[in-house]
Amino acid sequence: MMALYYRGITGEGQQVDVSIQECGTRGANLSVANWQAMKAGRSLRTGMGRSVFTRRMWPCKDGYIMWFWAFGAQAKRRNQPLLQWIDEAGMSTDFLREFDWDAFDLRSATQETINRLIEPTEKFFLAHTKAELFDGAMKRRIMLYPVSTTKDILESVQLGAREFWAEVEHPELGTTITYPGAFVNASETPPRISRRAPLIGEHNDEVYEKELGISREELVRLEQARVI
Repeated sequence: MMALYYRGITGEGQQVDVSIQECGTRGANLSVANWQAMKAGRSLRTGMGRSVFTRRMWPCKDGYIMWFWAFGAQAKRRNQPLLQWIDEAGMSTDFLREFDWDAFDLRSATQETINRLIEPTEKFFLAHTKAELFDGAMKRRIMLYPVSTTKDILESVQLGAREFWAEVEHPELGTTITYPGAFVNASETPPRISRRAPLIGEHNDEVYEKELGISREELVRLEQARVI
């Protein structure tokens, strides 16, 4: 994402090196839990390899939220609070009210069934903002969360309350820049940002001469040879 952002502002591409092993680990992180809970491989979720379309990310009034239908043993507990909320808002349908969640299996559901679930759910989400949906989800214990933009994160009430953001001085720019702060508030060993990251070559003298003992003459020679 950073490489993509850089290309957008400079027009220059970059080489991106991605670990296949780490991607595989991330992709299979719920496989064991899925097998234990439903005796199904995670690769069989959402469509079962068929051309069935469903949603996890939904548009709402001012952006997007994340929510998805559960099936199997957790279907009623996960789905019913949201469907009740939709019904209370007067946006439900007879199909939703009478739906048999005990028999619902996303792995074998038809596209027609999925579409009839999507339509009223999508209308409900589009009628509310991210904040309204998240607040309502918290009160109803619904596993739903907003897809936050950078602006949303900067204006987060929770991050502001825990004083997460840190202003770091950049003397070379004559200003300060807002940085993400400590990942945890520790009482005895609080982590903190002490300064900005060093500029390229900023500490060459300290590292090469004082730490490594390289002479000034040798440094000049290495610089001329474009080694450093």
